Amino acid sequence: MSILKKPQATRTNLVSIIGHLEEDNRNVLRIQNRKLKNFDQIPILRDLFGKLWDASKLINACFGTSLLVCIGNDFGTVTLNGYWMYLNFKKSESAAVTCSIGLWSIPHLVCLLLIAGFCYLTVFRANETALIIHKIDNNTIHGHNIGLRTRIQQFSIQMLHQKPAFNACGFFDINFTLLYMIIGAITTHLIILIQFQNMN
Repeated sequence: MSILKKPQATRTNLVSIIGHLEEDNRNVLRIQNRKLKNFDQIPILRDLFGKLWDASKLINACFGTSLLVCIGNDFGTVTLNGYWMYLNFKKSESAAVTCSIGLWSIPHLVCLLLIAGFCYLTVFRANETALIIHKIDNNTIHGHNIGLRTRIQQFSIQMLHQKPAFNACGFFDINFTLLYMIIGAITTHLIILIQFQNMN
């Protein structure tokens, strides 16, 4: 019974965090409309960053298996479609059949591109935020406000330890490097399949 309750609890946590992120997004927009006075908004940004990290962990927990199956399916489909295109081209079948097989691969390639793109952009923006906070040094802070320095240092340490990342069940990180690896693997598999076909 606890196995059935866990996904529901995880979904509830994810929905809750997404709701908090939307609320915090409104707070960030209010911060942008006001002047940043004594960096009072750092705790709000720190909380928002923590919720982003929590959301990435929950997304990995909820959708890791689904992403792994989806990426594996797309990889297999594109590889096999490439092989069938080669066979049709070799047998001098109609160009329409070869083109239709190639067109069949486009949705799978777009799916891979979108998954990798959104995951990469989220992680890139989080890392960019970390770089901006690291650039705030003692010269930027007016006066000798020790409390303000402590807040910035705590936020900086939080970003060092809580790096959002998306992966497929821990097998590999999902980013543009994944696309490079998939293209290399597809090429390798196609070469192997073509060599076996030529041996026959």
